Amino acid sequence: MPTDAVNERDGLLRVVALLRPQWRAAAAAVGLGVLVILLTNALPLVIRHIIDHGLVPRDSDATTDGLWLLLGLAALRWLCDIVRREASGGVGLRLEADLRARLFRHLLSLDVGWHSRVESGRVLSLVGSDVRIIRAFVSYSALFIILNSLTAAAALTQIWLLSWPVGLAATCVLPLFGLVTVGYGRRTFAVSATLQERVAALATHAEENAAGIRVVKGLGRENEEIRAFTRRSIEVREQNVAASALQARYLPWTIGLPEIGLVLIVWFGGYLTIRGSLTVGTLVALSTYMALLVWPVASMVGLFGSARRAAASAVRVFEVLDRRATMTDRPDAVHLPRPSGGASVTLDDLCFRHPGGTWPGLRRIRLHVMAGEHVTIEGPGGCGKSALAGLLVRLWPPDSGRLLVNGVDVSDVTLASLRGTVGYVPQEVTLLHGTVRDNLLIGRSMATDAQLDRALRLAAADEVIHSLPEGLDTVVGDQGHLLSGGQRQRLALARALLMEPGILVLDDALTQVDMETGRRVHDRLGELVGTVTVLHLTRPGTARHRAGRVVTLTDAGVLRDATEAGGGHR
Repeated sequence: MPTDAVNERDGLLRVVALLRPQWRAAAAAVGLGVLVILLTNALPLVIRHIIDHGLVPRDSDATTDGLWLLLGLAALRWLCDIVRREASGGVGLRLEADLRARLFRHLLSLDVGWHSRVESGRVLSLVGSDVRIIRAFVSYSALFIILNSLTAAAALTQIWLLSWPVGLAATCVLPLFGLVTVGYGRRTFAVSATLQERVAALATHAEENAAGIRVVKGLGRENEEIRAFTRRSIEVREQNVAASALQARYLPWTIGLPEIGLVLIVWFGGYLTIRGSLTVGTLVALSTYMALLVWPVASMVGLFGSARRAAASAVRVFEVLDRRATMTDRPDAVHLPRPSGGASVTLDDLCFRHPGGTWPGLRRIRLHVMAGEHVTIEGPGGCGKSALAGLLVRLWPPDSGRLLVNGVDVSDVTLASLRGTVGYVPQEVTLLHGTVRDNLLIGRSMATDAQLDRALRLAAADEVIHSLPEGLDTVVGDQGHLLSGGQRQRLALARALLMEPGILVLDDALTQVDMETGRRVHDRLGELVGTVTVLHLTRPGTARHRAGRVVTLTDAGVLRDATEAGGGHR
């Protein structure tokens, strides 16, 4: 679903709004920062007192008292700064963890169609570098934009209070610095946004090649992929060079302009001191305050650049968070009880077509499957079998018509209860990098060994376990590449059976299993007749379930019952 675009200002404001749950810690960090500023601004006045009332008149007591006061203020400032850094760092780290968890939850709630359109590298960049950039802004840039502004304002105020002519000279530099800051900020946003997109594309390329390493090697495409990766790396490098060039063009001004102000103060203040209008201590204090003004002012351009980078990342993150999930529970959704003897399935004038898809789609599908019945739905590739399987577990909504489980429209039940009732085995098996046991327990983490053994036996995967060197504790590798295709499919089937579902949906789930093994799987699944409803979507000519009914899904998206004479539309 399209969403309104997020601009950079709104993005940063929403990042700040994320601090609401820990506003006390954030306020403490700012408060401690203000205390550090006050202590810092007191130090030049103490130095002035030491010079004018201790060193110049050669008063050792006044000098000693002043030095002890200076040491105490410096120690207190040091302690406050340590606590402030811990507080601000903790705020940023907690925000990073919360935002990353929220983003990950939302990514899992988005429909499958969105994930199929978005590059995996962009998703990795969102939960990785984008969230880290936002955390750096909260922990450092945002806080120091506030504190450095206060530091500069306090230092400039003290300069004016000590000598208004010197303050006027120092103030003349600030408008030029403002122009530099605005110019840098405008340009760095676009550069940072483009850089993040190119990094995401580079990550996608690397991830796809790692996942498809067998295809790359099998087709002898190593050199082509290396060249493609190199091109993307060069694009990232060029964008980094553009960002560095931008810094090189603007950052020297942030150092040079404040130093010009420092030279003006020393020159003009020295002149006033020679004339007797200023004391030596006041001149030193003015120079110190100007030095305190230089660093905050010089760092402001970098801080604003960091803020613009965070704005670019916030735009990317909130554009995803603002995207509404199409498959959510209705406010009045009910819990679907887990059936004990299978569940009936009714497809009532069901129509569906993927947005932008080229295939005709499913048209007015009608089918009733009784509880505990086993039905094979045959159809050629591209006729919509996977789309129908996805509808059964609500991966996407139908365009029209209804899908009922035990007489209840699936749109009226909670997703958790529906997917706890339906065991779904897609044609593309996904195994995580871990042990066989880890992969089996994904759907039912507290399953007993007896339940594991039963699921493995029904899927004819017990022989797979016996052939592995460590049995259930064998590491299967990334995407299960240490196993054959047929072994992966049987383990995926066992994983679904371990949930003890009321309905089992097999979407071309045995295409890589040899005919003899497939027959054993079908025979063992036959033991579930009357207790589990099985819908086996497969290509024509594959082994059919021995106890089931057969219906045909044509390439025009029409369902016909092959067991009825003449076909007959269902």
